[in-house]
Amino acid sequence: DDLGKAALKIATKNINKTLPATEVQVGRVIKNGIKDGVNSSNGFVGRFQSKAGVLFGDVDKFIKKDSLISLNGTIKSLEDLVTPIKGAEATSLVFKNQFLDDILKGFNTDLAKNSGRMPYQAIKSIKQKIGNKLSSFDIIPDVDKGQLKLIYGALSEDLKIAAKKYGGVVAEKSITRANKFYEAGLKRIDDYLKPIIKAADPDKIASTIINSGKEGVTRIR
Repeated sequence: DDLGKAALKIATKNINKTLPATEVQVGRVIKNGIKDGVNSSNGFVGRFQSKAGVLFGDVDKFIKKDSLISLNGTIKSLEDLVTPIKGAEATSLVFKNQFLDDILKGFNTDLAKNSGRMPYQAIKSIKQKIGNKLSSFDIIPDVDKGQLKLIYGALSEDLKIAAKKYGGVVAEKSITRANKFYEAGLKRIDDYLKPIIKAADPDKIASTIINSGKEGVTRIR
């Protein structure tokens, strides 16, 4: 009972309104607070992106910015996805994805400038843009998110090969550590934070917290 009262007191202070406020008011403040808080430089996403940047930056010690890197794995992954299924070419058109087609064409155009390779800094920048997009709270359709993850993963593998080539086992471990950190952080965002922003109604959030507070436990599902 004491914990429930404490929870309601904190809620009153945070929303600058005397309870009982409407559940929609409370829920909206909570939802916006979560979204604004985690996206700020001091919030989870801000700190996550900053730390990931530092870890991936460690790889720069082993590969020069203008070093030319092959993207054989990335190109093969994209080609496998856009190539029509043999014997079902007409049906394959139904699943044709313009986004992946455009990405593949763009990569091939840029790679042709350097005999099938691309500068390390350019690849790193593309991968970083994709990573920041995936970890942000911008609304991304599930299909597009899956495509972005596929491209991000393929680029990661090509860069891992390059790291080993230029910096040996130490460089390979460095980029592997950075990749694992990113994957764990993205999973936390996808599993715990994005569902609140994407799916929860303000009144449902408030109802859950207030009712749980009265029961002695404050929890958001």
